[in-house]
Amino acid sequence: MYNEINTPYLARFFGYLALSIGLFMTVLTSFEFIGLMTAKNIQAVTRDDVHMGMCIEGEVPYTIGCYATKNSSVNSVVISSDGYYMIPFGKNYDLYIGFYSGIQQGNIERLYEDTYNYLSGEVATSPKSFYMSGIVLPCVGQMKSYMMEMMTDYSLDEYVTYYLYPIDQDMIFRSLGIIFVVTIIGILCTLEANRQQKRMYLHGISKEQQKEIQKGKIIMFLVVFGITVAVCIYVFF
Repeated sequence: MYNEINTPYLARFFGYLALSIGLFMTVLTSFEFIGLMTAKNIQAVTRDDVHMGMCIEGEVPYTIGCYATKNSSVNSVVISSDGYYMIPFGKNYDLYIGFYSGIQQGNIERLYEDTYNYLSGEVATSPKSFYMSGIVLPCVGQMKSYMMEMMTDYSLDEYVTYYLYPIDQDMIFRSLGIIFVVTIIGILCTLEANRQQKRMYLHGISKEQQKEIQKGKIIMFLVVFGITVAVCIYVFF
């Protein structure tokens, strides 16, 4: 009897859990997805256009250098290092904005080397550009100081104190696929739970069993809520 009572609520638990994960991933992905859909070409952006949250995409033809680095370490051992570079934008690529290497680490490092080799006369071919899409974020604190210091050293004042955080388009489309799958699983589990519960009530249940069912509902809600909160804390903090 215990299994007969709890089976539909176990199914509903997994249904709600799947739907919660799907909802969470939808919220997490929606900002970048909407950004991609409304992205502005890098050469169509003016200085006054730049604001936090906008998305810019296009070819990056060169970089004038790296103004800061961000190291990730484990037990004081550096395992990865990302850089903040200055890249051009605007109609004639005559304005500059920061660019966090992130998933474009290999491309921006290669472009930096190509730019240096070209300007130093070691090679005659101009740097090979790469395509990127990124969300605009404000450059604040020490990072802003590093940016301004570098641009002063280069005697350049046509820049904005923002940087682009590259968007992983492959990750977005993979996430959309996962959202679709877990949502379908959640719906199927919930429908099955409703079917089993309806059948159970048709056969009649005692007051003690009703209390046990209510207790199961509360536990199920607390567990799903706890898992969702834990995932949010892990991702955002």
